Amino acid sequence: MEVAIKLTGGVFNPLQLNFLRFLIGTIILYPISKNSLKKSNYSLKKKDYLSFAFTGFLCVVLAMSLYTLSVYFLEAHVAGILFCTNTFFAIIISHFFTDEKINKNTFIGIILALLAIIVLVNPLDFKGSLKGVIISLSSALGFALYSFVSKRITKKSPIKAPTITCYTFLFGMMELLIFIEISRISSVSNFFTNLGLDAFANIPIIKGLSRDNLLVFLYISIFVTGCGFASHLLAVEKNPVAISSLVFFLKPMLASFLSFLILKNPITGNQKIGILLISIASAIIVIERARVQSNRLIIENNTY
Repeated sequence: MEVAIKLTGGVFNPLQLNFLRFLIGTIILYPISKNSLKKSNYSLKKKDYLSFAFTGFLCVVLAMSLYTLSVYFLEAHVAGILFCTNTFFAIIISHFFTDEKINKNTFIGIILALLAIIVLVNPLDFKGSLKGVIISLSSALGFALYSFVSKRITKKSPIKAPTITCYTFLFGMMELLIFIEISRISSVSNFFTNLGLDAFANIPIIKGLSRDNLLVFLYISIFVTGCGFASHLLAVEKNPVAISSLVFFLKPMLASFLSFLILKNPITGNQKIGILLISIASAIIVIERARVQSNRLIIENNTY
């Protein structure tokens, strides 16, 4: 995703790109959602739509808009690595609001992740965009909140992940469209422009789309957003959460490799150390989650 956004050459407004990719993502996920609802023999109710409006705001409007925006300020692999911290934010949120408490090994993983962020940012010799780092970490926090809320919804209703994801996209995309229309009001546009937030002013919808960037745009919309989210939600349904979380263990290394290979972005010494630390932190937490989940299943089986 990060590399693909860089390949567009910055011709798209970040929020415009976010709206279009989730519009296409919704279309791709709708048949999967429809089939899931049919199997569960469940009809959506008013409270479900209210939940989707909330998750749509957290995922599409907040987390993914900030994430797309962060790529415009940071190198592709740095943006990708920082977004992986959503796993650690999710663990912290779960610690305070569920019975999934942070144990010793998980705590070590979180500390290593924080250390990795410090090494990546390299505050003693910072040459990147501090604004980009803050936006990226904010997007990770937003996505962690979305994941937490989605899990709570899943536990309390027969609605499966495909439906939650599809309608989250739908409502989030519509909410973002409302914001896009508001951004075109001259007073609102001038307000954001005066604050130096040009990305939030007079947001286009189709402008910038051309034959030259069509393939990259379709890749971002169809494969990353539509197929990517669909694949991940199916993985979450069919595998333990710890196994599905492996994606965030692989992403730092994969994002860095692709950024170097395609964009020719050099990977500095501190970035290599940061990648290593966040990969180790992710591995520790994935292994620990798998162990805890395994012990939980053993206890449940013995109880029955």
